[in-house]
Amino acid sequence: MASSQLIRQWTLLQELAVSYRGKTMEELGRLLEVGKRTARRDLESLEAAGFPVEKVRDGRGVRYRLLRGHQPPQIPFDLSEALALYNATLLSPLFPNAAYHALLESALIKLQNALPPQVRDYVGRMKVAFSHRSPTHHHPRLLAVVRILQEQAADGCRVKMRYENLRGEVKERLVDPYCLRIHQGEIYLLGHCHLRGEPRIFLADRIQDVVPLEEEFQAPPAFSAEDLLNSSLGIYLGEAGEAMLRFRDEAARYILQRPLHPEQTVEEQSDGHVVVRVPIRGEREVIQAVLRFGALAEVLDPPELRNAARTELQKMVELYGAAG
Repeated sequence: MASSQLIRQWTLLQELAVSYRGKTMEELGRLLEVGKRTARRDLESLEAAGFPVEKVRDGRGVRYRLLRGHQPPQIPFDLSEALALYNATLLSPLFPNAAYHALLESALIKLQNALPPQVRDYVGRMKVAFSHRSPTHHHPRLLAVVRILQEQAADGCRVKMRYENLRGEVKERLVDPYCLRIHQGEIYLLGHCHLRGEPRIFLADRIQDVVPLEEEFQAPPAFSAEDLLNSSLGIYLGEAGEAMLRFRDEAARYILQRPLHPEQTVEEQSDGHVVVRVPIRGEREVIQAVLRFGALAEVLDPPELRNAARTELQKMVELYGAAG
């Protein structure tokens, strides 16, 4: 079986597993970007591989999903492997160290071996079809730091930590840890910094050491970590605002398929360009987002952000020098 077909079927399997109402054949075709006939063949391949596909009639047609109440086999995970799988759902982009990765591999082997033969063969081929890089390199202390931050955030207790900023300065901070956030493969801590007197974002890799304290804290009544983070294009917490950006050609098509932000609004123009409005907190991340597309992206508004992008481009021209 071709890798593209196998990956398409794996996408289909994931959709069937999480859909409560089920999906029509038309919806599955749109999801896979194929015709109904190809989607039907992929569905039949999953059934032949041993997956319990269920047909659900809703009065207007037929929907497909995985059979509810189908009991999986008992899998003999030990505690370390079970915790590794649990943490993998939270830290999947990272796999912080080799020991953690080895535990996860052991648990996945047990999971695969407990499946029916046809399903086990299918899952094994799926693993071969995907290519992935080795675990992201992080300092060995990261996992211990993250565990302490998780526990203190869950218990509502402060931490004392030594943090290195971008200038290489290390300062002691007293922090109320609100939550951890994964962004572009890095772990960040959002918490109230008593040194600065406001919510701040800390890159976990820059935390030199952290000490759990028994001092309890209460977040402000109207404070919502998710609302605050969702008002940023990325992870920074500057002044809240909105940016209007224009994308051309393949950049426009990319943005339509891979939104910059879940709450962005998009206006498609007659020339094929798209104008996107996104929430921002500061200049750095939106300028980075625009520069990655080169001349196919442009900041339209606000004027100060457009000027900041122009200044950054001028610095780049000076860095590379005049064409000769």
